[in-house]
Amino acid sequence: MTDPMPDLSAAFGDDRVWVALALACAAGVFLLVVGVLIARRVGALGTDDDAAETFSVGLSVGLLAFTAAWASIASAGHSVFVPIAAAILLAIAVGSGRPTLRFRIDKRSARGGLAAGAFLIAIGLLYATTIAPSPRDGLQPVEFFDVGYYSVLGADLAEAGRESIYSPAGFDELAGMPPQTWYHWGELWLAAAAIDLFGVSPIHARHLIVLPLLLLAAATMVGTLVRRLVSRTSTDLYVIAVMATLFLAPIPLLREKEIEWFARSLVVSITQY
Repeated sequence: MTDPMPDLSAAFGDDRVWVALALACAAGVFLLVVGVLIARRVGALGTDDDAAETFSVGLSVGLLAFTAAWASIASAGHSVFVPIAAAILLAIAVGSGRPTLRFRIDKRSARGGLAAGAFLIAIGLLYATTIAPSPRDGLQPVEFFDVGYYSVLGADLAEAGRESIYSPAGFDELAGMPPQTWYHWGELWLAAAAIDLFGVSPIHARHLIVLPLLLLAAATMVGTLVRRLVSRTSTDLYVIAVMATLFLAPIPLLREKEIEWFARSLVVSITQY
């Protein structure tokens, strides 16, 4: 078994890791604010919803809206997210709700905010240690080739603003390129935005900013959906749903690809497929 301590030490001592984690927390606050405003405008949230539901729905809507908007603008209207951005704008235009940022500020919401920040930092450090270790001795360790591949795709998208379902953006015309199915557009546009806005490296953008935010949004959104289906007042159901989403590995039903033979929890699988 590989000793994780050198990678953990490198992550803790890398200023770029901590900068990326701070940016993840700041981006989460911005996306939450945008998402809450949109969700309340279109009726997906009410001012009487508790902090947990407001956070999960707001962050999820913020991620979707920002991704669609950034992709549409950065691609000069050539992204597949353009119809999604148009639909979101239409929903905002016809929405009858009042876009307000009024929150319930109490001990529970404060604890929830601290827990969300701690989650982003913990997951970011986990990925910086096990998935995308910090550079050392002039080299970038890569545990799995997809880590580098999809990080480079984010950088390529940030530079070219062009999507391709077969290969990295802008490489279609090169003879001899193996066909590639590029189905990570959402996370890659977010990574491209982090690269353009913050100037972070492609690996830091994807693994320390984008993926922790997506993981947090997915897990808390499942918690909200479970509560809305069963009991909107149960904290236990919310927590159980969040933990199950993060750590319970699904049973693979389809085995057409090798990757589908292995059951992995979302904490691990979100970094790959």
